[in-house]
Amino acid sequence: MTSSTRNRFDLIRFLDEIDDGIPVVEGQQIIAIMDNLSTHKSHDVNAWLDAHPRWRFVFTPTHASWLNEVEIVFSVMHRRLLRHGQYSSPEDLSEQMLAYIETHNQTAKPFNWTYTGKVLTA
Repeated sequence: MTSSTRNRFDLIRFLDEIDDGIPVVEGQQIIAIMDNLSTHKSHDVNAWLDAHPRWRFVFTPTHASWLNEVEIVFSVMHRRLLRHGQYSSPEDLSEQMLAYIETHNQTAKPFNWTYTGKVLTA
């Protein structure tokens, strides 16, 4: 599901879609790791969590976007593609991003984790 907005309604719709696709297994818990976007902590989203007890959100530490490898991927894509690109439409942007990913994945190597500070706990 794609959306041009990032609000609580979109998130709840997305969570419903995921929840519908995961079979219920007795005792199974679904843990979603989220950043600290206020949408993730809204009253409506908390009500959704209360109604779906097999779900639990774990939030990354505030100001720790470097922990999220997706942020690293978008940072690289921003520097190599988005910063100087010109796009005629949202569809053009989407096509160019997908083409970049396809090309990048042909020679991609895993990121080398270099964090040597204190042990991170969940």
